Amino acid sequence: MAGLSSAKDLKREADIIRKKEDETFKQINSKLLGENAVTQYRKSGRQQKKKGAEPTQEEIKQTEKLDARYDEWGKGMKQKEEKAIRLEDHVYEMTKPLARSKDDQDLDTMLKDQERADDPMLTFIKKKKLKGLEKKALPKYKGPPPPPNRFGIMAGYRWDGVDRSNGFERSIYAKTSDKKAVELMAYKWSVEDM
Repeated sequence: MAGLSSAKDLKREADIIRKKEDETFKQINSKLLGENAVTQYRKSGRQQKKKGAEPTQEEIKQTEKLDARYDEWGKGMKQKEEKAIRLEDHVYEMTKPLARSKDDQDLDTMLKDQERADDPMLTFIKKKKLKGLEKKALPKYKGPPPPPNRFGIMAGYRWDGVDRSNGFERSIYAKTSDKKAVELMAYKWSVEDM
């Protein structure tokens, strides 16, 4: 309708158009419009899986196989041993009664091992422990000082301190000391007139 129109006419016209559209949508198959359709994710033209999508049974079986095969790879042997020791210790602690008596051997050794600052026998106990450790330690070398070596190995039970080399170590040390001496002389010469 051309020309002037009242608000009632415009509203009536809009209602008629809306009813026609609703009827045509009702007649169209809802599957063609994408009702209940799965969202497709694409990246550079290729179809991508949704990150939150549930994995298929095949994928679950495959991941379980891989997990079983590579389960041991990320764990070191030492860590496994430590874990087993910790587990045994926890199990042992769990078997103990909650209320401990004065006859409990573990409690007694734990209390004996504690060091208290105000204990008058503390220095004596420390000396006794050090003596026990010294007996277990390997004997130290008491001969003349050995020649220096690249690895810093001190003479002792592994090496008697005798240089049985072809002079390679000595030449390395001579070259490094000469180089340092030349660098020091060059530095002193360069700053001499300052």
